[in-house]
Amino acid sequence: MSGQFEPQLLGYLLEALSQEERAEVDRAISENPNLLEELDRLQGMLAPLAVDAEPYAPPAGLVESTCAMIAALDDTESSVGSSQSSLQGQMAIFGEGPSEVDEVVRSVPVSRVLAASSNGNGNGHKNGQPEKNKPRFGLSPVKPREVLSGDSGSRRFRLREFLTVFALASVAFAMLFPAISYSRYNAEVAGCQNNLREVGSAMTMYSRSHAGYFPIIPTSQATAEDRKAGVAGIFSTKLVEDGLLTDFRLLACPAVPHHGDGVIIPSMKELASAKSYLRTYHEMMGGDYGYNLGHVGSDGQYLPTRNLNRDHFAIMGDTPSARLDGGSSDNHGIWGQNLLFESGRVAFVRSPDAGSGVDNSFLNNAGKVAAGLDWRDAVIAPSFARPGVYAQK
Repeated sequence: MSGQFEPQLLGYLLEALSQEERAEVDRAISENPNLLEELDRLQGMLAPLAVDAEPYAPPAGLVESTCAMIAALDDTESSVGSSQSSLQGQMAIFGEGPSEVDEVVRSVPVSRVLAASSNGNGNGHKNGQPEKNKPRFGLSPVKPREVLSGDSGSRRFRLREFLTVFALASVAFAMLFPAISYSRYNAEVAGCQNNLREVGSAMTMYSRSHAGYFPIIPTSQATAEDRKAGVAGIFSTKLVEDGLLTDFRLLACPAVPHHGDGVIIPSMKELASAKSYLRTYHEMMGGDYGYNLGHVGSDGQYLPTRNLNRDHFAIMGDTPSARLDGGSSDNHGIWGQNLLFESGRVAFVRSPDAGSGVDNSFLNNAGKVAAGLDWRDAVIAPSFARPGVYAQK
């Protein structure tokens, strides 16, 4: 059914449906959860279009300026021809023109004259006699204008040819640029997914040696160390101290431009002693990725995330942006983000729209950037975010 419903889903994503048609799609999604996966797949296919959302138009007046330049070249050629004719007339008056022309003609090598006119048998003769019905070749007379102008005509031709090739190349580039951007976009998304898979492997190994739990965010206020370490980005410090994360570049998304180092992972000791630099630690220790804030149990107590190997429960992902509604990430444009799930699966998930039925992985069920309201409520938060719930004593 999802394949037959694909045109309606595309129209739904592109906002090309009427209000009644959108309502019909909403009803179909609520009745068939499989359509949500199809909607995610189609949204992922449309995501690269965000890179080229703005048209790449040629400079204004390109055609007119090119035509004007060519017309100017024609005018220049005419003026040069007139000047040359005048110069030839002046030379003829003083008796200098013909002698210079004759000198040029006499400077042409005889071998070239013979080669061009005789096929190697002396001016088209065979045994001293002219051949009948034999095409004869000879040099065209050298014109004074050709002698005086040199290769200026060829220079004009090359300039015209250059302008033509340049215009064609510009059109070809404009046609190929979307394909190039699409390939670059896919490469960046794939590179980001590879990073998350590597970190996901480290997360899985960490959970196996820590009673099945992923790195726990401290929520106790008893010590200064807990208070300073109680942010989402603490996962990186714990992975490093366990020797499971040795390459800090894995926390840098390839799609995000970095001016200098984009990741700083402090030790627990550095966090405990940090003062003015603490905010920088909190913002940069998670790199370009966010981490799961855990959830609140039925008794109101904060609980960290345990590895239940769920295929649709996110534990990491592209970091959410504070400037976007709903906290969606802008690492790959505004269309979606990569998420790492408990099972180790990584997928590109479109940004949820209001009323779409797609779960928002950046807000809990109460619409807040805080710990989930139950064990099924996954919330991926920026590196500096806190669960907002303190452990009960």
